[in-house]
Amino acid sequence: MCATRPISGIGGPWKDSALKAGEPSDPYLMTGYDDKRLTLSHSSDSAVTFRVELDATGSGEWQNYRSFEVKRGAKMTQEFPQALHAYWMRVVVDRPCIATAQCDYR
Repeated sequence: MCATRPISGIGGPWKDSALKAGEPSDPYLMTGYDDKRLTLSHSSDSAVTFRVELDATGSGEWQNYRSFEVKRGAKMTQEFPQALHAYWMRVVVDRPCIATAQCDYR
């Protein structure tokens, strides 16, 4: 019998990416992981609001999850509740900027 290890990984839809306001990221896989964290940052001169959207069924029906205001020079980490289940996640910013949205799944 083989021992199984939990699936884990780090990645996300954006890594120091040039973004336009209101354009959603590519969907990023969220299912199959127990512990999920999302880290958001940017290099804008003012605060940026990141809106996180989830597709709970995998059918392309996006729902707003939460919005996070990230101040200039700050990094924000959101730990998702274990009870939260969704197939896909995507992120939208409210202003043009260079931003990062990376997930840490365990």
